[in-house]
Amino acid sequence: MATETVSEQAKRLAREWTPFNLRANKKILDAWGDPAEPPVLVREIHAEISRADPVKGQRFYREFLRPFD
Repeated sequence: MATETVSEQAKRLAREWTPFNLRANKKILDAWGDPAEPPVLVREIHAEISRADPVKGQRFYREFLRPFD
Protein backbone atom coordinates (compact mmCIF):
# COMPACT_ATOMS: atom_id res chain seq x y z
CA MET A 1 0.00 0.00 0.00
CA ALA A 2 1.37 3.41 -0.95
CA THR A 3 1.83 5.91 1.81
CA GLU A 4 -0.56 8.86 1.69
CA THR A 5 0.83 12.36 1.54
CA VAL A 6 -0.29 14.81 4.22
CA SER A 7 -2.55 16.50 1.67
CA GLU A 8 -4.19 13.21 0.64
CA GLN A 9 -4.65 12.18 4.25
CA ALA A 10 -6.15 15.60 5.09
CA LYS A 11 -8.64 15.33 2.22
CA ARG A 12 -9.67 11.81 3.25
CA LEU A 13 -10.12 12.74 6.92
CA ALA A 14 -11.96 15.95 5.98
CA ARG A 15 -14.47 13.89 3.97
CA GLU A 16 -14.97 11.52 6.91
CA TRP A 17 -15.32 14.13 9.65
CA THR A 18 -18.67 15.29 10.93
CA PRO A 19 -19.49 16.63 14.38
CA PHE A 20 -19.95 13.82 16.90
CA ASN A 21 -18.38 11.22 14.57
CA LEU A 22 -16.29 9.48 17.18
CA ARG A 23 -14.55 7.17 14.69
CA ALA A 24 -13.33 10.11 12.58
CA ASN A 25 -12.33 12.03 15.72
CA LYS A 26 -10.24 9.06 16.85
CA LYS A 27 -8.48 8.87 13.48
CA ILE A 28 -7.66 12.57 13.68
CA LEU A 29 -6.44 12.31 17.28
CA ASP A 30 -4.33 9.26 16.41
CA ALA A 31 -2.67 11.29 13.65
CA TRP A 32 -2.19 14.25 16.01
CA GLY A 33 1.17 13.26 17.49
CA ASP A 34 2.47 15.89 19.94
CA PRO A 35 -0.51 17.05 22.03
CA ALA A 36 1.12 20.40 22.75
CA GLU A 37 0.84 21.67 19.16
CA PRO A 38 -1.61 20.85 16.36
CA PRO A 39 0.21 19.30 13.40
CA VAL A 40 0.10 20.50 9.83
CA LEU A 41 -2.30 17.64 9.05
CA VAL A 42 -4.99 18.97 11.41
CA ARG A 43 -4.68 22.47 9.98
CA GLU A 44 -4.99 21.05 6.45
CA ILE A 45 -8.07 19.06 7.47
CA HIS A 46 -9.57 22.31 8.76
CA ALA A 47 -8.78 24.07 5.48
CA GLU A 48 -10.36 21.26 3.43
CA ILE A 49 -13.52 21.24 5.55
CA SER A 50 -13.78 25.05 5.50
CA ARG A 51 -13.50 25.16 1.70
CA ALA A 52 -16.38 22.72 1.32
CA ASP A 53 -18.57 23.96 4.18
CA PRO A 54 -17.59 27.07 6.20
CA VAL A 55 -20.06 26.30 9.02
CA LYS A 56 -18.70 22.76 9.41
CA GLY A 57 -15.20 24.27 9.29
CA GLN A 58 -16.02 26.55 12.20
CA ARG A 59 -17.26 23.57 14.18
CA PHE A 60 -14.06 21.63 13.44
CA TYR A 61 -12.01 24.68 14.49
CA ARG A 62 -13.85 24.93 17.81
CA GLU A 63 -13.35 21.21 18.54
CA PHE A 64 -9.70 20.87 17.54
CA LEU A 65 -7.86 24.16 17.05
CA ARG A 66 -9.33 26.96 19.18
CA PRO A 67 -7.30 26.08 22.30
CA PHE A 68 -4.07 26.50 20.32
CA ASP A 69 -4.76 29.84 18.62
